[in-house]
Amino acid sequence: MSLKSLLVAAALTLAVSAPASAQTPASSASNPGAFPRNPNIDIVYVRPTDRKFDLIHDRMRQLEVLQTLQEFLSPLKLPGKITVKMDQCGGALTVPYKPPGAVTVCYEHLASIRDTAPQDGFVSFGQGRELTADQAVAGGIARLILYETSFAVFDVLKIPVWGRIEEAADNVTALIMLDFGEEMAWTTILGSAWYLAQRGLLGTGFFSDAARPLEAQRFYNYLCFAYGAQPKSYEFLVNGFNLPPDRAKLCREEFFKLRRAFRATFMRHVDPVLIERVKSRKNWLPL
Repeated sequence: MSLKSLLVAAALTLAVSAPASAQTPASSASNPGAFPRNPNIDIVYVRPTDRKFDLIHDRMRQLEVLQTLQEFLSPLKLPGKITVKMDQCGGALTVPYKPPGAVTVCYEHLASIRDTAPQDGFVSFGQGRELTADQAVAGGIARLILYETSFAVFDVLKIPVWGRIEEAADNVTALIMLDFGEEMAWTTILGSAWYLAQRGLLGTGFFSDAARPLEAQRFYNYLCFAYGAQPKSYEFLVNGFNLPPDRAKLCREEFFKLRRAFRATFMRHVDPVLIERVKSRKNWLPL
């Protein structure tokens, strides 16, 4: 599978469009028939200084991935501006959000997701259950953008967080991905879990929490929320290599606890009409 084909699928997930190093107005006034965009989310594409990231930068601009983020988050009533940018991060995968700064999605992280796609073109979870390389890349990038953006959302909305804010960001990201239809859930949850598994490999060919404990925890959390939300659809994950049976017993309770917390904190900031329109759109992940 070519680099170009992987990036096309990934960029169609949650995309960007902006003149290099400039903000793009978050308005669809020039295209009245377009899906509405959140007026308080600005997007920026910074051209990388390292030429090896040029293709990622150019394809995401062309395919308007971050504009799709503006549309996807259109129901969110933000009292202040959030800027989401893609930028080169000096070799780091992430740049922590520091209010009131911009949310940064690193080209290095996008490249890492691309590079860990299944080398055979797909990974099989059993008959009829295959995650393609395109889906793995698209799902991993969708999670990354939603995850990084959630830190700014917590800040602007003054959402109280108990415990690790990184875990809270993962929890919110997982719940959103599970709430927008089967295709979105499958691609984003399994794509995210695949990437986190590759980040924790010991070299034996199987995922192990002995390598990178944080990636292990996040891997199990994403699978647990998927199983808790839809036990019949994701029952195949309950085994020795993916979701341990002892952990699976708690997943249903964990999912409902997360959903209750989400509804109590976030839903007051969501436009009920727009959220139904967003959920009715079927092509957020046009793979």
